[in-house]
Amino acid sequence: MAGCLRRLTPDEIPIAIVFLTGETHQGKLGLAYAELHYGASDTPAPQPSLTLKEVDAAFAELATSGKGASAVRAERLAALFSRATTDERDFLARLIVGELRQGALKGLMLEAVSAAAEIPVAEVRRAAMSAGGIAEVARAALAEGVRGLARFSIRLMQPVLPMLAQSADSVDEALERLGTAAFEWKLDGARAAPRNALILDGEAIALKPDGSPRSFQVTMRRFGRKLEVEAMRRELPLSVFFFDCLLRDDEALADRPPEERIHALKVSLPATAIIPRIVTADGAEAARFFDDALRHGHE
Repeated sequence: MAGCLRRLTPDEIPIAIVFLTGETHQGKLGLAYAELHYGASDTPAPQPSLTLKEVDAAFAELATSGKGASAVRAERLAALFSRATTDERDFLARLIVGELRQGALKGLMLEAVSAAAEIPVAEVRRAAMSAGGIAEVARAALAEGVRGLARFSIRLMQPVLPMLAQSADSVDEALERLGTAAFEWKLDGARAAPRNALILDGEAIALKPDGSPRSFQVTMRRFGRKLEVEAMRRELPLSVFFFDCLLRDDEALADRPPEERIHALKVSLPATAIIPRIVTADGAEAARFFDDALRHGHE
């Protein structure tokens, strides 16, 4: 993938990034397999000729809605597939219906951008987290190098990507890797990152009357609703708990030591709004903390 990225023009890089991570700039295009089958009913092109910009423009037309949109979509889809080779048709079809969308692809893409631009992956990851996405970060990295990444910083009203993490099979294994480490309860809720004078990271979760968590599936009933929103808000209230502070008083904290970020969290919120946390190198203490999280229905 790094070699592919090096061959692209700056305007092509963001398009390639979203395609290779299984997404499109237009979001879900709402096409069914039957429509794709109809659009690909003629003979595939013998040689590749489609460009990234042409495909992106075609997707923009496929995303149209309203009166007469179905006919326009069918015509544009047929025109797109008539110029696609067999392999390109397979890729486009899976991209359109969302079969290529995998969270792991974004991690691989960060590494590919790092290799292509010859910039440490930690720098690319930091910029992508602050920018809320990879596409524009990739363009800056490949066109301008490490200096291009300096303009990406955490700011209010801009999405922040979740930080990537690694897993351990046990508390003892985590301590073997890290030595003294911070342990926190893992709530099975929906990510919440409110923004005002602060940018916080946390989880919104539905709780039972006794304070134990409802299932993740129940919590997610509150999200993406268009009907009976107020009734569901009364029926299924959410509680929110936080574990990190990314910005306070216009100061970005994401690159600061965890101790500073947790201090900012504690001076900004009541203790009841902060996810339980300990810092220890003692395996027995960490195991007791883990067991306590499980007893309360968390991880």
